[in-house]
Amino acid sequence: MGKKQLQRSKTLYSGTANPVMAVVRVKAPAETDPHVLEAALVRAVCADSEPPMSAEILWLPAWRKKVRSGQRRFGFIAVLCSRAPVRTSELIRAAERAAARALRGRFGERTSTRMRQASDPRELSAFWCTVRGAPRRPSA
Repeated sequence: MGKKQLQRSKTLYSGTANPVMAVVRVKAPAETDPHVLEAALVRAVCADSEPPMSAEILWLPAWRKKVRSGQRRFGFIAVLCSRAPVRTSELIRAAERAAARALRGRFGERTSTRMRQASDPRELSAFWCTVRGAPRRPSA
């Protein structure tokens, strides 16, 4: 690889993009364990998305378990990041496609996945507390 090509490839992929927080909604069979869904989502987004990206996905426990026609709704928060310079909407769409393919293949054709960017400031602050967890105080 020539010096100019190497320099061009470094400038194209230099630095990491800002992380994007997304809300993920999954309809899956009612008997599905949410932690299994969470692991399947992470594997799908990290291994099968184009452009390649990393993801941190956390399950949001529901306060009630409502089941309709054998399907249950699950909620997740995803923090997505890609080295490739892509727009936020493209990043979320690529993650949604990869997750939908993987979950339909594993849990059946009736399984559906939807993602959207978390954009409301109240929503972002609540989800950020979920992602970062409880702050720890340094012990003396």
